[in-house]
Amino acid sequence: MTVGEGRDGWLALVAQADRQYGLVTRQQADAALTRNEFDGYVRRNVLVPAARGVWRMSGAPRTWRGRVMTACLSIGRPVAASHTTAARLWGIDGMPMAGLHLVVPRGRSGRSGRLGESLGGSGVVRHSAEFDELTVVERYGLPVTTTARTLVDLAAMLEPDRLFEVAEQLERDRHFDVEALRKERLVRPRLKGIRAIDQLIDRWHGGPVADSKWEDEVYGWLVGAGLPIPRRLHHVALGSGGLAIVDLAYPIEQVAIEFDGFKYHRGREQFDRDRVRLSELAADGWVPILVTASQSRDEVVDRVRRALMRKGWRPDAGGSGSVSASASGSVNTS
Repeated sequence: MTVGEGRDGWLALVAQADRQYGLVTRQQADAALTRNEFDGYVRRNVLVPAARGVWRMSGAPRTWRGRVMTACLSIGRPVAASHTTAARLWGIDGMPMAGLHLVVPRGRSGRSGRLGESLGGSGVVRHSAEFDELTVVERYGLPVTTTARTLVDLAAMLEPDRLFEVAEQLERDRHFDVEALRKERLVRPRLKGIRAIDQLIDRWHGGPVADSKWEDEVYGWLVGAGLPIPRRLHHVALGSGGLAIVDLAYPIEQVAIEFDGFKYHRGREQFDRDRVRLSELAADGWVPILVTASQSRDEVVDRVRRALMRKGWRPDAGGSGSVSASASGSVNTS
């Protein structure tokens, strides 16, 4: 585009703004308009200042995504929405609109310090970090960190249970890639919250997946009803050579209690793996009991009691044969 092409230059600038939520940078304007043309549009309030170096087309709607674009344009590339801002762009429920998070290459000077007032007081948190273009994609026309990098960033901000909920929503929306998460974790091993990422990867690869809230509740139901104390997250060596981790277990009687439906299934592949694992437990003589959120306390207790009795347990035995130190959280292999 040659400077000073008049109407053609203006139309080109409008087309640029259409791709950027009604926003253009001064550099983009200078590529399309002469200085006098630009000043004329500013005097007539056709172009209005949005942030340092960024102008908004008069009448363009003010939106949250537009604020993100304003911040990105003002700081300049390379830049990407990150942390909770990236999570919101990926569709995660409950992420805040205020307080935008952006990541720029480590050691780069920036201009975000004055962006808060320009963006209606929302504020911009600029993170300086290793910046790999492979961890940045485009979403809604905005540069945003990949879901793997977003999860690693969020691990320093969220509780592990909330982080797992975020991963589950990403998986339901087909945006989750556990192998990409594993790679991202390897290149950023010293970040705060990395243990939560390790737990997340373990869960997705068949490790402990029980929802702790429901595990505690059902555990309380069973013990409160006078049944033996079950072991938590019990490791079972399968006859096929594999390993199963059971949410709650009675190893002596070989009764396994698995939670099903407390959290969304993690895709068809994981669903099928879970069913194969339960079939292998049954083939090895275990009685697997699936407990769902719709079942009442009495129903769960009755099913477990009957299974234990079929396997030889009697109430007058006191359940001592199934009490284990693993009830306090340690892991055993039968």
